[in-house]
Amino acid sequence: IYRVPASKFPKRFLEELIRPRLQWDSSDFLNVYAFLCRAVALLPNNILSASPQVDERIAKMISRFELTNNFNYTNRELAQSINVSESAFIKLFESSIGLPPQFYLRRQRIKLACRMLHFSDATLDEIASSTGFVDRFHFSRVFKNMVGVSPAKFRKERYLATPCHVKTSD
Repeated sequence: IYRVPASKFPKRFLEELIRPRLQWDSSDFLNVYAFLCRAVALLPNNILSASPQVDERIAKMISRFELTNNFNYTNRELAQSINVSESAFIKLFESSIGLPPQFYLRRQRIKLACRMLHFSDATLDEIASSTGFVDRFHFSRVFKNMVGVSPAKFRKERYLATPCHVKTSD
């Protein structure tokens, strides 16, 4: 996740992008396209260069996570699934993805929670449970730490119009 300062965009342009709509028309889509083009143009030049090769076992594991939306595993379980030691797995995962496995899994659980807050009427207890947190208090604490606002505020203040921005490291 890369941050592009809002100051790089005209205030009026940003206000138009976040304006509530009952229906989208072609000019709305063009504004979003213009925003994305400008945001990509503001990224550092080396950002779009080839990324390091991801180990095939790790890539398959991540695909499995995405298909099942299950991110509740221990490092030991994951290491056993690809027949390596736990320490070797952690090093392999971090060298492939750039994040420790448990941080990656926690971030994915929070992204799933963001989608649920956006697209469902599920309670915080239900979201906490379905994303693998012990209770809503633990969920709320982790969510606020990673997203910057509480889940209730995220839902209430219509952060829903934008993707869930989760920090990439602790």
